[in-house]
Amino acid sequence: MNNNNNNSSSSSSSSSNNNNNSIGSILENAILKLTGAGVENPKLNAEFLLCKAANISRLEIYLQKHTQLAPEVLDNYYKLLERRVNREPLQYIEEEVEFFGLKLNVNSSVLIPRPETEELVNIIKNTSPKNNIKNILDIGTGSGCIALALSNFFPKANILGIDVNNMSISTSNSNKNKNGIKNVNFKCCKIEDFTSETKFDLIVSNPPYVSAEDYFNLEPELFFEPKNAITDNRDGLYFYHIIASKFKKLTNTGAKLFLECGNGQSENISNIFSKYHIKILKDFNNIDRFLIISA
Repeated sequence: MNNNNNNSSSSSSSSSNNNNNSIGSILENAILKLTGAGVENPKLNAEFLLCKAANISRLEIYLQKHTQLAPEVLDNYYKLLERRVNREPLQYIEEEVEFFGLKLNVNSSVLIPRPETEELVNIIKNTSPKNNIKNILDIGTGSGCIALALSNFFPKANILGIDVNNMSISTSNSNKNKNGIKNVNFKCCKIEDFTSETKFDLIVSNPPYVSAEDYFNLEPELFFEPKNAITDNRDGLYFYHIIASKFKKLTNTGAKLFLECGNGQSENISNIFSKYHIKILKDFNNIDRFLIISA
């Protein structure tokens, strides 16, 4: 009887250890860790990280919740999890985001594309006649997300994205090649120094608009993103002044400028562009987020 009890105990212990290494159990512990670190949507984050570590789909996670993970997969998962617990953005850990159906590489040299920026592209798409747009300029292109997305909507246009960061240009070029896009080019250049013999029909920019004062109040994830893509280290309006000073010189008659801005900035930016016709649009959170400026 004692032998049977011992065997039963041993079997129970072995079963318990196996359960602790099951996908379901590992996910539960990961969710607790992420919750404790203050990560939003901890369950979703835990699942996405496991998908990357194990190279499986989220559906497979649910179908295989009792499956044991191989030691090397488990080790990789814990490394990825630790990065997220430290509040590194999920997109940097996954190294890829989707933007208007494009698969884009992202890394710490580029800003992570936001839903608001998808809204900006949508506004351009819905308010700009395809046949009238021959040349497009994207100022502060970063990953190239705006320029590359616009290439699908304006396939006959020549699109140029500029950015001050060489690493950003490298990333945007890799995204161009990855998606097989031909009508977009990228150039490393400060907007302050940018000149062009080509006149543009459409200019778009999502410039660094967080003020130096507000920068230190941002979510921890944002400190992993390139600082010079988030703040102008001034009042948040510096680049709007620069763009305003160049707008007329860079554009054809009837050209439009599309801008993204921060909460509470639309009035000040309207004053900067006061000699032009301005339309302000709200984002999905009912915040004044976008400006359409007509030359």
